[in-house]
Amino acid sequence: VVPTVRAAGVPAARAAVGRQTTAPSTRRDADARPAAGGGRRSVWPFGRTAGIVAVAVVGLAVLAGAVGAYLLLPSADVTITARTERIGPVALEIRADPNATEPDAVARVVPARRLTFDVAVSDTFAATGRRVEESTATGSVTFSNLNTGGSTAIAAGSVVSTEGGIRFRTSEAVTLAAAQLILGDPIRVEPATAAVGVTAMAPGPAGNVPANAITLVPQGQDPNLVKVNNPAPTAGGARDEFPQILRADVDAAMEELRGRIDEEFAAVVADPNRIPEGMTLFPQTAVLADPVPTTEPDTLVEQEIAEFELSLATTGTVIAVDARPVESIAVERMTQSVTDGYRLVDGSIEVVAGEPKVQGEAVIYPVSASAEQIRTLDGTAIREQIKGKSIDQARALLAPYGTVDLRVWPDWVRAIPTIDSRLSVRVEEQPDRAAPGPEPSPSAAGGGGPSGSAASSQPAASSQPATSPVASGSQEAGLESDSPP
Repeated sequence: VVPTVRAAGVPAARAAVGRQTTAPSTRRDADARPAAGGGRRSVWPFGRTAGIVAVAVVGLAVLAGAVGAYLLLPSADVTITARTERIGPVALEIRADPNATEPDAVARVVPARRLTFDVAVSDTFAATGRRVEESTATGSVTFSNLNTGGSTAIAAGSVVSTEGGIRFRTSEAVTLAAAQLILGDPIRVEPATAAVGVTAMAPGPAGNVPANAITLVPQGQDPNLVKVNNPAPTAGGARDEFPQILRADVDAAMEELRGRIDEEFAAVVADPNRIPEGMTLFPQTAVLADPVPTTEPDTLVEQEIAEFELSLATTGTVIAVDARPVESIAVERMTQSVTDGYRLVDGSIEVVAGEPKVQGEAVIYPVSASAEQIRTLDGTAIREQIKGKSIDQARALLAPYGTVDLRVWPDWVRAIPTIDSRLSVRVEEQPDRAAPGPEPSPSAAGGGGPSGSAASSQPAASSQPATSPVASGSQEAGLESDSPP
């Protein structure tokens, strides 16, 4: 029997509860283990369970209300497609200089190469000169004096000749005694005679005359009283010719070879197989050094040969340019022309090279370059810029950045939410390519339409989006970015 204990002022029922000494089981289901002595099970009090359920219901109701209230908060979704702007065209003059070693974008100079070619020509030429070697004929003549009245003197160097005009000169003086009159039957005159050597006055074989050909006495002698004759043929007259190189032959050969070496050099310059790959030669810059003969021309003069060989050799230079660095400098120039806060649209640079002009050894390339630039936008900074602004203010702020698509919910909202999670800003960095020409003003690019409803400004024309290693795709607000809006 368990004693009954009553507390003052405590109802019996509560006292009965206080008398429950059996510890409740650690398990909360209906299959709790029996207590250590016995057959009764512990049961979770109904009142406590009801309280927990009530608290849970209230909590769920509050949570549902909060979620519902959050979902009913205004939201805004902003998409900005950056606008492209045209740069240029910029007119440049880029100098290709053989004295430059590397491209210099600041000085607008690229290297040129001075190519050197060896050139040689040779030929065989005929000698037009002749050396003539002649000898004079010699012999002897006999003078006869028929003058019985006195002697006759023949001076040295007296001229006797043939009927054909071949003349001979006596080698010494002779005196002919008077002829003798021989009495008899018949009476006859015995002439006085004297022999003397003669030499033909003209060299060559013409002086070789037969015997008895010299019959004309010297001028001043009486041919009736003085007679002359060559008892034997004259001999020794000869003429020999030998080929010989004249100064005129050498000068003419040199002149011809100089013209041919110029032609040979021009052919070398025009030969595409002699031009380095990727380079362009400018024949206007060709310079040919003075040709040097392989044999000293003066040593050839008067040589007794029928033909002679002469060669000329020299070197020529010509300027060649690899035009690829010219385009690189134009590209770098356009890169430097990008406005702060912008970047180049990948693949937008256009370089047009004009006809190069030669100035001395340099080559001037007139170049026209243009490109497109796109503004770099920071979605996070833009979001901070438009928080809490009215729809019209937000549009005005965003219009300079490009094409804007601004949508709010619900449509009666008049301002941009200030809660980050209710404001989405997307920056599209794959822009529509701008057509050449002036860009529309920012006021023409902003959003329009009823406040509270979706508003956007679309470009007049679009093409394939540009891709760039600098930035591409889209940028969501909240991502890391160092670029200002």
